[in-house]
Amino acid sequence: MPIAGVKGMVRRLHEMTPGEAELLLQHLIENAYDGIYITDAEGRTEWYNQAFLRISGLSPEQLDNHTVHQLLANGWIPNSCVIKTLESGQSANEIIKYYNGSEALVTSVPVYNDDGRLIRVIANVRDLSELNRLRRELERSQQIRAIQSQTLEKVTVAGQEGKSFVYQSDTMEKIVDLAMRIANFNTPVLLLGESGVGKDVLAHFIHQLSERSRTGSFVKINCGAIPENLLESELFGYEAGAFTGARQKGKPGLFEVAHQGTLFLDEIGEIPLSIQVKLLGVLQDGKIQRVGGLTPIDIDARVITATNANLLQLVQERRFRKDLYYRINVISISIPPLRERPEDILALILFFLKEFNQKYHSNKTMDAQLIKAMLEYSWPGNVRELRNTVERLVVVSEGDHIGLDDLPEPIQEEIRPLGVREALEAMPQGAPDIQISMQQLQHAEGLRHIMERLEKEVLAYYLQRYRPLKVCAERLGIDLSTLMRKKKRYGL
Repeated sequence: MPIAGVKGMVRRLHEMTPGEAELLLQHLIENAYDGIYITDAEGRTEWYNQAFLRISGLSPEQLDNHTVHQLLANGWIPNSCVIKTLESGQSANEIIKYYNGSEALVTSVPVYNDDGRLIRVIANVRDLSELNRLRRELERSQQIRAIQSQTLEKVTVAGQEGKSFVYQSDTMEKIVDLAMRIANFNTPVLLLGESGVGKDVLAHFIHQLSERSRTGSFVKINCGAIPENLLESELFGYEAGAFTGARQKGKPGLFEVAHQGTLFLDEIGEIPLSIQVKLLGVLQDGKIQRVGGLTPIDIDARVITATNANLLQLVQERRFRKDLYYRINVISISIPPLRERPEDILALILFFLKEFNQKYHSNKTMDAQLIKAMLEYSWPGNVRELRNTVERLVVVSEGDHIGLDDLPEPIQEEIRPLGVREALEAMPQGAPDIQISMQQLQHAEGLRHIMERLEKEVLAYYLQRYRPLKVCAERLGIDLSTLMRKKKRYGL
C-alpha cells in the first residue's frame, strides 16, 4: 500500500474510539485467510485467529496457558519462528510442518515501542498444504497427460478426420486388414453388428480406400427411417408426374446419385418385401427403373449393406428374401460389440478426449479411477455411447481434471458393486452363510475387495439356484446386461 494510503488509514484509526479501533482490528485478524499469532516480549500468547488454530492444530487451552517456549518444550510444535525473533530481535522466515499434517510458511516480525524496546512478535502463518495439494495435483495431471499421450501414440487411426476407425485390438486389426483387401473389388459387402459399433464408419472407410472415392460419392440411407411409400422413390427415383406431389422434372434416386461411387444401405433388414424384389434386380442386372418410368438406367454403384438384426432368422420368418440375403452376403464382416474388445475402449477414450479438447479449446485430463470405471462399464450403446459420454465429460466437468464423480449416474450405478448389506439381504432364507475369515481380511485390499468377494459369492449362489439368467437377474434386482458382465468378470 502507498505511504499516503497507510497514513490515511492511521489517521482514520486515531479518529475512532478505542472500542471501535479494537473491534476493527479484531475483525481484520479473525477474517484473515492466513493464520496470525501474536506474543508479548516473554513469548506469552496475546492473540491468535481461527485460521491459526486450523493450520497449527493447537487448541486455545494450549495457547492461552503456555508460552511459545513451553509449546516447543512440550513437543506440541516441531520448531518456532517466533522464538527466533524473540532471541534475535530480527524478522525470521521458516517452513513448519505441524503435527496435524499441515505445512506452513511462517514469517515473524518484531514490534518495538518508541524507546526501542521489543514489546511484541507478530507471526503470519500461510498454509502451504492447499498450495502443495494443487501443485501435486498439477504434477499428477501432467503425468497422466504424458501417459495418455504416449498411449495415444500407439493407437491406430484408420480413415479420414471425422470418419476414422480407432482401435488397438487384434480383432479390429483383422477387420481393418480385410476391409483394405476388399476395397477395390465391387462385390457386395454385408456389415453385421450391434447398433453403435461403427458399421457406417467402416462402410465409409472401405469407400475411401477404393478407387470409387475419386470417381463418385459415398451415399448413405437408413432404410428403417424412411416410410415404405417413400423408400422406393428415394432409392430408384421417379419420373415427372409419377404420383401426386412429384416434381415436374422428376427426381434421380440414390442409386443414380451413387453412380461410380458407393451406396450404403443401413438397416437393410427393415426394407419391405416389395422393394426387396426390385433391389435384387438392381444387384443382378446393374440397372434401375424409376417409379413411373419405362426406360432402364444403367447403374455402376458399389453396394454395402448393414444390419443389427439376425437376417437368417428374418429369412426363416419369410420377412427377408433368401435370394437377396445370399446376394448381399458375398462378403460379410461382423464387428464385435465394444464390451468384447476392451483394448479398444481405452484407445477410443483417449482419442475422443483429444478430439473434444481440441473442439472446445480445453486441456482436460481423466483421473485413473475414472478410466478404470469406464473400462469396467459394458457400453451397451457401443462406440456411439462412449463418444457421447466423453463429450459430456469434457463439457460438463469443472476445471481441467475429470474425476469419477463426473460420470453420468446411470453408468455409475452399473459399475458400482453391490453393497455388503444389500448383498447379504439379497440372500433368501435358508441360504448358506457367507463368511470371510480374518486371514482373508488381512490380505484383502480394502473394503472394495471385501465387497467384491461377497458379491461374487452371492452371484454364485443365485446362478446355481435360479435359471434362466433373466430370472436370476430379476431375483437380484439388477439388469440382465449387468448380470452378464459380472458373471464374466468373476468367471462364474
